[in-house]
Amino acid sequence: MTLFEVSEFLLFEIERELLPLAGDTTLRAVTGDVKDPSDVRAAIGGADGEVDVIYHAAAYKHVDLMERNPFACMENNVLGTATVAEVAEEMGVAQCVLISTDKAVRPTSLMGASKRLAERIIIERPLRGTQFKAVRFGNVLGSSGSVVPIFKAQIAAGGPVTVTSPDVTRFFMTIPEAVELVLAAGAIGDDRHILVLEMGQAVKIDRLARQMIELSGFVPDIDIPVVYSGLKPGEKEYEELLTDDENVTRTDHDRIWVVKKTANNNLDPLDLEELKGVIGASDLQVMREYVHGRIQGSLLVGGG
Repeated sequence: MTLFEVSEFLLFEIERELLPLAGDTTLRAVTGDVKDPSDVRAAIGGADGEVDVIYHAAAYKHVDLMERNPFACMENNVLGTATVAEVAEEMGVAQCVLISTDKAVRPTSLMGASKRLAERIIIERPLRGTQFKAVRFGNVLGSSGSVVPIFKAQIAAGGPVTVTSPDVTRFFMTIPEAVELVLAAGAIGDDRHILVLEMGQAVKIDRLARQMIELSGFVPDIDIPVVYSGLKPGEKEYEELLTDDENVTRTDHDRIWVVKKTANNNLDPLDLEELKGVIGASDLQVMREYVHGRIQGSLLVGGG
């Protein structure tokens, strides 16, 4: 198993966590950047051709932060995905699974739009031997950037606990659930499919914050104040897993669904050289216009 990560600290931590659990599995910890083809080749080729499946989760994920860093967001999330896909094909990797997000559905943020474009990068590419699929799901409790560690720290500090609005909702699953379902989706999905994980009912973030305060032994708004900070640029009050022109059918796994196209896709293929030019121009309005013109309509996906 090869671990490929741009952050030395995070790579060190995940290797340290996995080594006692690895048993007979050999772990390789490789530093590198998904935007650099030579780094991706080194990660794949250094394993003597033993990399059969790539799970591509390398992406900037924080909505507000990426609104303020749009060019790095597009370069990493879109061009990085294209680089991984191209090198995977070049080196004969059997399968590449993109970890996507519910924020890619009707995106109002540049981060969500970047993941929508990343889905297009893998789903619409010509057949060259490597199978591609995307797995789309919501937030993971306790993961990097999750609200749960943020709320815990705010409670420990005596508050306030900050919530964007009383009505904001999000889908959640636990880390073990997410890992199990992502691995299962990679095994059962067909080539060029987008798979959607069953997330259950959306959770009100306000209620989650208040429950965490109560479980910590405090009374909300008395011991620990709850403050509404307002939606930041690009944020939604609620997330979706499908657009109106997407349909799903159940797979053999009762918590995994596959997206089927229900409308013609009139979008032109993505021109990566054009995107590189837009990034290089560093003009936010040009970037927004470019993105807007390439996330409309349904994705062209495999299957009936």
